[in-house]
Amino acid sequence: MNLWNLLRHISLKHFRLRKAQTFMALAGICLGVTAIVSIGVVNRSVLFSFEDSFNRVTGKAKLQITGAQSGFPESLIEKVQEVPGVEYAVPVIETDGMLVSGKERSMMILGVDVLVDTQVRDYSLTGDSADIPDPLLFLAKPDSILVTKTMADREGFTIDQKIQV
Repeated sequence: MNLWNLLRHISLKHFRLRKAQTFMALAGICLGVTAIVSIGVVNRSVLFSFEDSFNRVTGKAKLQITGAQSGFPESLIEKVQEVPGVEYAVPVIETDGMLVSGKERSMMILGVDVLVDTQVRDYSLTGDSADIPDPLLFLAKPDSILVTKTMADREGFTIDQKIQV
């Protein structure tokens, strides 16, 4: 008697006699496999989202120089640019702040020179996401600020409004 005949005579007969148990066992196996695959997909999605968020803040930088709470002098940027192998040295100010409007809200403030920062960070401003009437005037004013559309809608911000942080 070969293996196939043994399976047919013993196992299939057993499965037919205990249909509910067989169904429950197969359903449990299918649910287990589905759960494992789903967890893998969710893990990859969360990891990609985390990496994307991290890369939006750090850009394409392979090395970051951070100073104490007070930072470091601007002249250091020029010295870093002169180091062999350094393609771009881009200054960034990153700090936490409090938005003072109605309710106080904590927010991350990222100060960049957008003319230089595009060398290391990708900005994707679409027609709906950036409503800047005069981009040159926006760049020329040292107190210009961009906020997300979500934040502007939530806080009721308008163009040319002063924001206190």
